[in-house]
Amino acid sequence: MAQISNAFDIVALIDLAYQTAQRIGDLLALNWSEVSDEGILFHPAKTVNSSGVRMLIEMTPDLKATLESAKVGKVKAIGPVVCTQTGGRFTYSGAQTAWKRACQRARQRYEKSCRDAATPVDRHYLAGMHFHDLRAKALTDKRRQDGAAAAQALAGHTTAEMTAHYTKAREVEHVTPVPMKRSS
Repeated sequence: MAQISNAFDIVALIDLAYQTAQRIGDLLALNWSEVSDEGILFHPAKTVNSSGVRMLIEMTPDLKATLESAKVGKVKAIGPVVCTQTGGRFTYSGAQTAWKRACQRARQRYEKSCRDAATPVDRHYLAGMHFHDLRAKALTDKRRQDGAAAAQALAGHTTAEMTAHYTKAREVEHVTPVPMKRSS
């Protein structure tokens, strides 16, 4: 089983997951041949037997920078975008292990910064985080920025209801209280 060899590998995978809102399996299966100056071509495995959607996620400066970081110090041929130092494909298990370790490191840094600043530690911070949460976060943010239709297109969902399922539980509605009329 291939292990993610350093923190840059998991960072590139996390950044790609957030920027593209694609599932971990589709990201691990992504090859450099599917990346062009136009963008990244995805044919999500989960939709093959339903909508059969194919999508080109347009290249942006941020996405290009993430892809460049995925290349650092590795084989840069036609193989997998997220790969081992020798160019091998990562396994789902290896990526999950790297995710858990990254969450643990982030939690440790958070606790240290709380101690250094003499502030209380929030016991819920990063608790129960799953890699799949990145997809929901990306779709929620896309919905806020560009609307529900843009989030649905990025997700490759055939129905608005499925996209709403991802974003509804994470959306925080901002409301104002009813003003009080006070007698003077």
